[in-house]
Amino acid sequence: MKRRNILKGLGLGIGGASVPWLAAFGLAEEDGELCEQAGQSGPMSTAPAEAEPEPAAAEGAAVKTTLSPGTIARPRLYLVIPKDPQLRYRRGRTFGEFFNYGAEEHLARLAIFEIVCATTDEIKALTGKEVRGEPWLVVVDRKAKRVRPVPLDDARLSRLTDDGRASRGDDKKERIDERIHRLGELVVAAVEPGMIEGLVAAEARSLGASLQEELSLVIEQGLVPRMAIVEAAPATLLKSAFPAREPDDDWTVLRNRGILTPRLAELTRDRVVRSKPPAGARWARTAGCGTRVEGVRSNVRVGCGMGHVPERSQRFLSFLVDDGED
Repeated sequence: MKRRNILKGLGLGIGGASVPWLAAFGLAEEDGELCEQAGQSGPMSTAPAEAEPEPAAAEGAAVKTTLSPGTIARPRLYLVIPKDPQLRYRRGRTFGEFFNYGAEEHLARLAIFEIVCATTDEIKALTGKEVRGEPWLVVVDRKAKRVRPVPLDDARLSRLTDDGRASRGDDKKERIDERIHRLGELVVAAVEPGMIEGLVAAEARSLGASLQEELSLVIEQGLVPRMAIVEAAPATLLKSAFPAREPDDDWTVLRNRGILTPRLAELTRDRVVRSKPPAGARWARTAGCGTRVEGVRSNVRVGCGMGHVPERSQRFLSFLVDDGED
């Protein structure tokens, strides 16, 4: 089996320094076919059709995320890659269910993050801090005075990823619903008030006078923002929709929440679901008989007998990892 090591050139700005991305990812391929673990299955999305990336990008071309002058250091949300291959598949499937079918109030919060897939060893190499276990998510606020990885885990969610005992269709549906919801609640926990305040201040400094005026009108008058405004000030819009202290029954808050949440969720879908996956992963899909990696030609691996895959589980994140194999 020929294994290709793919380097991800990812920089993390910490205290004015840039720590290089040290992980080398590899993906097992043979004669142009993707080799999946036996028994693995994944998803086919019913989300709006996305344009497949060019082959060079899908093959893991270097991802440059080093901050340019004037660029806001967005907090980084790591989707943790487990070391066990079976757990990797199950977790990738759950992330796929969430990104493709999650609630807008959860997807909206992801608009403030830079999303990256990484192992705990790679997170330690980037931050200099150890992460215990293999939590589902790790948050790193790059604007904080002290860089501190914050793990977010859910033991019940981990148990729900094993569908071995869920044979009935309605049972599987309920388990998928709960997986999506519980992962969404972890995302809610990832957004801290202090993080939002720092981002709001940074967004205000980065906006020109005309954009700042337009942003104020959007919030004050309850206008639907252009996507350029959503991209430039997601934290400001998120704070307006989900304030930390104002009562949830405030009419202005409810109005802005109804208007801004779908736009923020749309930004997340554009960045992660429709264009290309987070660094360190690929989108793949299967209905139970063969797996196809999106954006790669002639890569279907036929493996019938894996059973039916629920529609919401058919599109999944296939993590790029280096297992130390040749």
